Amino acid sequence: MCAALSQLTLLCLLLHMDRNWLGIAAINGALAVMAGAFAAHGLKARLSADSLAVFETGARYHMYHALAIGLAALVPARRASVAFLGGILLFSGSLYLL
Repeated sequence: MCAALSQLTLLCLLLHMDRNWLGIAAINGALAVMAGAFAAHGLKARLSADSLAVFETGARYHMYHALAIGLAALVPARRASVAFLGGILLFSGSLYLL
């Protein structure tokens, strides 16, 4: 009975998820990984420790927001997805530019 219930719950999630926002979440997750790798390997010799820490914080929060967009896409909650995408642009974007 529990297995059937969990399969039904999974089926409902798959039917109601927003694939566009799930794709946006995946792209942003990949960009966050690239930003973190760039910070660790490309910027380490060029930035001060404080500036590098700020950039890495931006990459970390970029990933948190990407995961949140992915979860909001499963519900679906478009307003939440838009808000998290705005958070990536405003918060992480401003840290990347510092």
